[in-house]
Amino acid sequence: MAEDKKVNKITPIDEISDLTAGAGSPFDIGASEGLVKEIIDRLKAEQRRKPICVIADWTWVDFRVTENDRIFFERQGNQPHGVYSNHVIHDELHRANPGECIRSTALVDFRENCIFETRNTIYILQGPGKRFSMRPAAFLSIFF
Repeated sequence: MAEDKKVNKITPIDEISDLTAGAGSPFDIGASEGLVKEIIDRLKAEQRRKPICVIADWTWVDFRVTENDRIFFERQGNQPHGVYSNHVIHDELHRANPGECIRSTALVDFRENCIFETRNTIYILQGPGKRFSMRPAAFLSIFF
């Protein structure tokens, strides 16, 4: 019986491996490629002070959290979600080159079905993506 529990235990490495390999359910939100420039221009006209990062091949990550964890996120001004991308199109801060991977921190605001805003960055989700669930500690341990 103890061996069965070990076999079925999902480790953070398993979660990260699944995420980076493209696991998840189809999630049909995101801007069409043709609308991205318009969205960027509008955000700049609003004088947003956060850098913009356009991503494709993205995954919306729902953090599996307890009620206490959810309250902690809310007290920090965050929501228990993140976004991961296997394909950066453009990053104003050059944290990742085009075609590289990137992951966000926790969500602060989501709007227009494609603008995923964190405390420090505005991510524009281009095209459809996926939705995946994992523990926040595993997600936030991903570094490039």
